[in-house]
Amino acid sequence: MTNAPSMPLRYTPSVEKPDADEPKVLAELIETLLKISKTTYEDGGHALRAVHAKPHGLLRGTLTVSDDLPAVLAQGVFANPGQYPLAMRFSTSPGDILPDSVSTPRGLALKLVGVEGERLPGSEGDNTQDFLLVTGKEFPVANAKQFLGNLKLLAGTTDKAEGLKVALSAVLRFTESAVEALGGESAKLKSLGGYPETHILGKASSVRCQSVMVVISPKSASSRWRPN
Repeated sequence: MTNAPSMPLRYTPSVEKPDADEPKVLAELIETLLKISKTTYEDGGHALRAVHAKPHGLLRGTLTVSDDLPAVLAQGVFANPGQYPLAMRFSTSPGDILPDSVSTPRGLALKLVGVEGERLPGSEGDNTQDFLLVTGKEFPVANAKQFLGNLKLLAGTTDKAEGLKVALSAVLRFTESAVEALGGESAKLKSLGGYPETHILGKASSVRCQSVMVVISPKSASSRWRPN
């Protein structure tokens, strides 16, 4: 590990400030996700996930927790050295099944087996822990309201104009490459179809959790902290 992790911000109720319209945003998120699922079911006759519907691979493996993690990382499932069986699912973000030439951010879901500890209500008998990852250094939006805005764009075009999406994705990729050539980067362009055409195993993925960010890359697997 080349870079020393920074100290995390410990969670307390005082650091969380819910927006006044949070219940409304959450209700709209549920409604929009259901809309996407209903659309794909009516069009194809099969129930699909509302997001990350297209899988690109399912893998089994083992997560090894090192015995020399710094204290800032040795928390939760990473507190003690050991090994955990895991399942991994690679995906892309839309809720409809699109050609690979519509390039959107990629997802990686991990399920660890044999994890002990305090459980959320309703899962007291389980011994698994899930990590949901996306390509990039951080999640592309800052809050639920921004995520809802992106989700509504996806919902409005679900199972529509596939050829136009392919053409638009090419334009967005070109635009994003121009932005990056000037030293910038646009999460919005990438999320709408301008993500660079790279191999799904060739980019690092990240996830935000309460205590750690897990980074998976094709050359190594490590855990490192990013402050919230």
